[in-house]
Amino acid sequence: MIQTISIARKETCRRNAAGLFLAVALMLALFSAAASAAIILLAWKGAAAITPGAALARMALFSGMTAVAAWVCFTRMRLSTARPAEDFQGETVEVIPSHKTEWRLLPAALLACALMAFPRLETYPWIAPDEAYHLAVARNLAAYRIYGSGLPETGFRWFDAYDSVGAPVIVPVAAAMALSENDPAGPKMIARARAIMALYFGLLCALAYATLAPSLGAGAALAGVAMMLAMPGSVYLARTLYGEAPALAWLLAGLIAWDRPGNIMPGIAAGACFGLAVLCKSIVVLAVFPLFSVLCFEYMMGYSARYREWATPAIGAMAVVAAWWAAQTWMRHDVAGAAGGTLAEYQHNLLFGLRCLARTLPAVCREPLAGYAALAGLAFAAWNLSAHRYNRSTAVLFMLAVFYLYWWLFFTPGHIPRYLWFSQAIGGFFGGAATWRAYRAIGRATRFRRIVLAIFVVSVAAAPGARLIGTAATVWTADEMRAYYKVASAVRDLPKCAVICTADKPLAWTLNLLSQRQAELLEHVPTGRLPHKWLIVREGRTFRLLPPAETP
Repeated sequence: MIQTISIARKETCRRNAAGLFLAVALMLALFSAAASAAIILLAWKGAAAITPGAALARMALFSGMTAVAAWVCFTRMRLSTARPAEDFQGETVEVIPSHKTEWRLLPAALLACALMAFPRLETYPWIAPDEAYHLAVARNLAAYRIYGSGLPETGFRWFDAYDSVGAPVIVPVAAAMALSENDPAGPKMIARARAIMALYFGLLCALAYATLAPSLGAGAALAGVAMMLAMPGSVYLARTLYGEAPALAWLLAGLIAWDRPGNIMPGIAAGACFGLAVLCKSIVVLAVFPLFSVLCFEYMMGYSARYREWATPAIGAMAVVAAWWAAQTWMRHDVAGAAGGTLAEYQHNLLFGLRCLARTLPAVCREPLAGYAALAGLAFAAWNLSAHRYNRSTAVLFMLAVFYLYWWLFFTPGHIPRYLWFSQAIGGFFGGAATWRAYRAIGRATRFRRIVLAIFVVSVAAAPGARLIGTAATVWTADEMRAYYKVASAVRDLPKCAVICTADKPLAWTLNLLSQRQAELLEHVPTGRLPHKWLIVREGRTFRLLPPAETP
């Protein structure tokens, strides 16, 4: 009898693993075909910068793959016996109680986040050009009540499409900036603006803990938060104005709300959170492909999910995005034109290509142990979905991580690591939980299994742990902003008629923020001083302000 049950469970695990693989294949093929179709649409509109023939060939290839994957998935759905949700979620190898969340270790998770996110925000890290752009939009909203980029002297650009960070981030940051009237462009303003991002990351850590704790326990949840914090880019995003961390926080909030009992309101609340995630970072709209694959996976496994469970979140998400678009339209902004312009600008990230691996793989290999930890976490999530209790939040997060990893590897040039952070953070999230489970299993394992589990724990946790310690030392000691504050103060003291120029693009954008002066950007570094223009040149980690050359 026991042997029969064991064989049945193994068969169920194999069936679930095959269904998961099919759902992933369908997701990736469908996205690749849709992305190629978008490029063809741009070519039809006359806005494509990519040869339509290349996109057409890829669309034909991936459309065929999508059709095959969809046919196999549909066949499995027909063969699956529809069962009640209770029976589906009860078919497990190990049933873990999920009715109660253990909160006792949440303060430890928040303390770890606070120690990395809040100290010395005005000094580390330096303000990158994109962050300076986002901060300038928030400053304009705080100082001039204008949601856009630019300066009073040069004019404003309402709802600038380049500002990819949305209102759920910009508005609270602007409110924090409004409290810095005595220091409108100095360290206090930067610290208060970035403190909002640190709070957002704290919310992300709390929601990540709340996602794992009900099913895997408090220890696994704490380990998952710590590993997520140790992943490349996490501390940086916790201390800077970008939309990735807030978007992931809203996604987790939506998944938690979606899991609540009820018919309509939990779904609407989940959809509203998903819509806010899209507003925080526009590339989150691509999450429709992972969500669709999760729906297919559930039906292949025999889970007869009601359409209302999926329709209400979709309605809530579309309502939030539509409300923001309506507000922009009311302000006489061309929403459709801006969306089309954004699609045309980033169309190079929609064409599948193996050539991308020449750039993306070296970027991943810069920190191979962190990548190994993330992949171990994704493997643990896949194993959990196949052999243990099914959890929709785990399924959605797993699909999201796989999707963004695939997109980053085969569609982007790999020069923006932030685009990979979703996969790294989610992988680290599950990697920490896997490490904790392996550590807890050492005590009751055989000698050989103890050795294997110990090697796994050390190999996954050691490198991210050492990385987190090194990052903490940098956070508490580095000062990357002193030179920027100094040169910005000097520029503010110049006469209003003075013309400032520099060949350093990051400095030009930062001066727009800190000195509230427009700096002319030069293509090449001049060999000497310029007539009628103040020149700023970089000298190592400092800047030198050169007065205009004397003219005869």
